[in-house]
Amino acid sequence: MSLAPLPAGGEAGLAHICAAWPELVRRCGVRSPVLGRVLAVVRPVAFDDDLVAVEAPPRDADVDGAAETRGTLRRREVHLAIAQITRDMLGVALRIRVREPEAAPRVARAVETDLRAHPVVQLVTECTGGRLLDIQRRESPIAAPPDGGAHA
Repeated sequence: MSLAPLPAGGEAGLAHICAAWPELVRRCGVRSPVLGRVLAVVRPVAFDDDLVAVEAPPRDADVDGAAETRGTLRRREVHLAIAQITRDMLGVALRIRVREPEAAPRVARAVETDLRAHPVVQLVTECTGGRLLDIQRRESPIAAPPDGGAHA
């Protein structure tokens, strides 16, 4: 089964690849069950010329094929198989490259850094000779007096 010709790139090309992806996964899975498993857990996110960028789940994700994704997609024989199958399907030998997902902002790290620099935290660490392993900001269980703590 051959699909319609593939647009050169951009949104139309990416949409075409996304529509053809299940068939590509199936065909690759027939050729190599490992490759089929790997392609089933990635998703196309960009397309330009003959290069498809795919996003993979984290290595430790509880998804069959997640741990082996990056290693499998770096192998030369895998690139050759994908190129041959996409040439037969779409008329273009595609290359696939894993793009790491955008990193989430590290707001928690900034808070931890601020707390580590707090004079009370530094004093406690110095006085105890200890090492700070973890620090978290929590609200005090003791309510402040209504007058702000001033005594008459």
